[in-house]
Amino acid sequence: MKTSQYISVSMLVMIMVACGGTSSSPSPAGSSDNAAVSAEEAEMCAEFAETHDHEAPAGFTAAANNKFHVKVDWSENLLAGELTNSAKVTFQSPHGEPMGLTLKSFKLFMPSMGHGTIKADKLIFARDPVETHVWSVSQIYFSMGGAAGEWVVDVEGSACGLTDKARVTIQQEVK
Repeated sequence: MKTSQYISVSMLVMIMVACGGTSSSPSPAGSSDNAAVSAEEAEMCAEFAETHDHEAPAGFTAAANNKFHVKVDWSENLLAGELTNSAKVTFQSPHGEPMGLTLKSFKLFMPSMGHGTIKADKLIFARDPVETHVWSVSQIYFSMGGAAGEWVVDVEGSACGLTDKARVTIQQEVK
């Protein structure tokens, strides 16, 4: 770990402890629910707080402030007018390592028509219990069909009170 990362991690740990920050992971039996964040979580917070200039690898999209890269894998056939569509959202750090962010939002938008979906309240988010950097999103509703690239999704990820957003183009047709 570089000196600047060590200092960032140390400062984040001190701030989170002072502000009453707690670990988001389940507490082991007999431990205090108000324990300070783990070293792993503090390191992720420090990395998320840093500025990066790494390009996203193939298949991934860099977030607006380059805090993370995200990949959205869609169910086979995307169908307009149905709640049967689903996607897998994978977060990674700008260094290419899995990054266990919280999926804060997943917003469909069709720029050519100037609107999004009408059933955003139906979305169901579920974090993979083993691969905590992977989320599934189900009950995705496309209000109309369109060629590949006509729909986009804005994905918002957060950790340690910090948030960044990426716009991912849907690379397959919505029928």
